[in-house]
Amino acid sequence: MSTTVEVSRADAEAYVGELAAAAGLPAVAVTWVDGDDGAAYTRDGRHEIVLGRGTLRHPGRLRFTVAHEIGHLALGHTATALARRGAVAYAAEALALTAGLLLVAVALPVLALAVPLALLGHLHAMLRTRLWPRELAADRYAADAGAPITLAGQPYDGSRFVHALFPSHPGWDARRRATAHA
Repeated sequence: MSTTVEVSRADAEAYVGELAAAAGLPAVAVTWVDGDDGAAYTRDGRHEIVLGRGTLRHPGRLRFTVAHEIGHLALGHTATALARRGAVAYAAEALALTAGLLLVAVALPVLALAVPLALLGHLHAMLRTRLWPRELAADRYAADAGAPITLAGQPYDGSRFVHALFPSHPGWDARRRATAHA
């Protein structure tokens, strides 16, 4: 019979503070939500990590998630930073593609199905070339901080269908391969 040791919020937040200090970051606020994942943000110049309460039940997953999200902050991968670096350009590119495909679809009704498929393909290409490298860099940062992705156990599969359509992160095997050096 295995038992799960739950980490306290205070200990988890102390770990966030420890990694933030090691990265040279100012104080990082922690917000707790339902779920098993994490996210990093910079709002009004303040860093914040959102952590799922479910990570408290899995110490290895918590360590990896915190280190991964601190990696995003330390590497400048926050939503604010991404917006400054060209999110508007990404949106403009997607809008231009959408407009062009809609014109084709209107002109040739047979291609009406091609529009959503092409948009989905374009989204996948944007994720693979622009977002996934940041995710892999945050994974490597976590591994270098002593919290490799292998601590997290197998990935949560609750949103497998959504992830198949909109894969915000590379697949599990690719993430493990990218951090094999640690």
